[in-house]
Amino acid sequence: MSQFLLKAVKRKMRFLLIVACLFMAPLPCMAEPTLPIETMGSAHTSECERSEASLFTIEPQTTPLITVGRFPIFSALSRSPDVFQSPDSVYIGGLPTHGWGKTGQANNTVSRPGSLVITGQPWGPYNAGALENILWGIGVDQQNGVANVDWRAGQVPPFDGVGQYTGVTNASAMVIAPAKFMAGQAIISPGLTPAQLSMLRIGMYVSTNIINSQISEKSIKNWVGDSYPLVNFYQGILAGWQQSFDSVGKAITLLNVPAWGNYNFKQQHVGSVPGYEKGDSLDTLRSNYKQPMVFIGNDTGETAHNDYLFYDGRKSSSQENKGYAKALSHTLSDTEVDLRYYATKPKDVTVNGITVSIASMMNSPVGREAMTSGSYLMNLSGDIPNILILDGAADANIIQGHSFYLHGQEGTYFPKGYTATQTKNRKIQTNFAFTSFADSINSLNLISYQQAYGNSQGATNTSYHLGLHADGNFKFPTTTGSNYGEIEWNPKGAWGASIALCAAQENCGLIHDGNGMVHLNNGAHVKEEGVTAGSGLVIGPQPQGHSAGLGLYMPVSNITTLLEIMQGNEELFSLQSTGNLILKKTFLAKQNIIAQGNIVAIGYFQQPLKTPPSSQAPCSAGQFMDDENFHYVCVGKNHWKRSALSDF
Repeated sequence: MSQFLLKAVKRKMRFLLIVACLFMAPLPCMAEPTLPIETMGSAHTSECERSEASLFTIEPQTTPLITVGRFPIFSALSRSPDVFQSPDSVYIGGLPTHGWGKTGQANNTVSRPGSLVITGQPWGPYNAGALENILWGIGVDQQNGVANVDWRAGQVPPFDGVGQYTGVTNASAMVIAPAKFMAGQAIISPGLTPAQLSMLRIGMYVSTNIINSQISEKSIKNWVGDSYPLVNFYQGILAGWQQSFDSVGKAITLLNVPAWGNYNFKQQHVGSVPGYEKGDSLDTLRSNYKQPMVFIGNDTGETAHNDYLFYDGRKSSSQENKGYAKALSHTLSDTEVDLRYYATKPKDVTVNGITVSIASMMNSPVGREAMTSGSYLMNLSGDIPNILILDGAADANIIQGHSFYLHGQEGTYFPKGYTATQTKNRKIQTNFAFTSFADSINSLNLISYQQAYGNSQGATNTSYHLGLHADGNFKFPTTTGSNYGEIEWNPKGAWGASIALCAAQENCGLIHDGNGMVHLNNGAHVKEEGVTAGSGLVIGPQPQGHSAGLGLYMPVSNITTLLEIMQGNEELFSLQSTGNLILKKTFLAKQNIIAQGNIVAIGYFQQPLKTPPSSQAPCSAGQFMDDENFHYVCVGKNHWKRSALSDF
């Protein structure tokens, strides 16, 4: 044989050997122990149950890196050598390094590492334009084939490329059938069909439509809002099944469910029987069957992505391993998204991180009202020092939504020497805003912003505002909308460490300065109807039993001048702590003046000239008046006397 022909034969033999290794024969049939349930008249035979060939195996008794359908389908837990390895799964790594023994059990517990690399390029709408698809349910996901809209009907789909697409839905149960229940069993009559039996697997979920009314279905997270009632019906795990006959020869299916209970309420007691416990009744919320049913092979809550991270300190340098570390990692991180760009011009690329979008279908009869008030887009919780860290550029918008806006740490910018008209100045900067609507007519904006004035630089040049504005653009609070009032720190950049209550156009009526003084810049007004006994304008501690519309109460010996009124630098009126009232201008009194001390005038007393009608005219002792000829004095009740006046 020529050398060339010999090499060709060797190549052909190697090829055949590789093909044979890729498609090895399935596992041999294993001995099946007798099931306890078979004593009830089972039609089960002991022939080898269904199995599928292993793929990608390399040599006998050595684990493959990739395996498909490695384990047969068993109808009883006692016959299943390794219930944790599903016959419907594809395994990439994670399998025993030394393969399985003849009984089907793993030869060792150390798993063989493996990895999966998918390289490709989405070139069309097939598979939703994705490299990897994870689809929920046993039906065909139409979106996976046509990508959002059906291009076969003449529509143009979005030209998106996706690395991984996950389609999750509330999938139907594999099998739904009427049932009766016993301790550890469900009896289905009539029995399941061969097609239904072919869908059963050890370890499947089994749910009933029987609830217990004595168990509350209310969520413990009441502070979040109302949520859909918790699952309250009896549930269990399928540990086996068997075809049999009832007492009249009718075919039935017996499901082996070791325990009935409910995880939400920890009601897991071996021996409880659905429908026979106190408070049991048929569910009318999630289903509306008129008889007891079983739902086999479906969940009662779907999660598209669930990450589980666990740090085991026993593997590190701890006392349990006497300081000898087995693992060197001390850092756990969940999802990391790295977006990088290389751009050649401004506005060249749009970069989006995580997007969560929830909306009802266009033909849905109920919109957002279908969701419970406890529904949410994101829930952050845990025993951790920092719940949420938001970091970015100073001029970035940290949060921007319909009702809430949070800017970065960028503030005003008013360099020394710049004028107010120069474009590099930034006199106004909104820090955060919250918007709500009044009767769907006006927007009410609670705005926090900085304002610079050009008087100087730094904090002394800047005021900080927290106010309510109606309408307008909250990013331009001084030029749009209506100012309904603000709290302003360092008003107009001129008061330093101070706080003020201001109306529109920075009309600050009350300013509390850094020295503790209160300034009423625009005066004060107390309405008459607002002044009642003891509730007028009071300065100082008001003694018990005293009330006044305007009350000035000063501690004893605190100051000498209790009240002073001045015009410019000229004193007009003062009240001394000694009781003296000093008037330095003309004083006109239209009623009586009562003084327990002397009234001393540096100038003149002046009154209109007037003559009593007679010496018996009404008067009180001490009153006096004058006319051109006489000075009249009331010397007693209704008794006047007079003295003549003469030139001098």
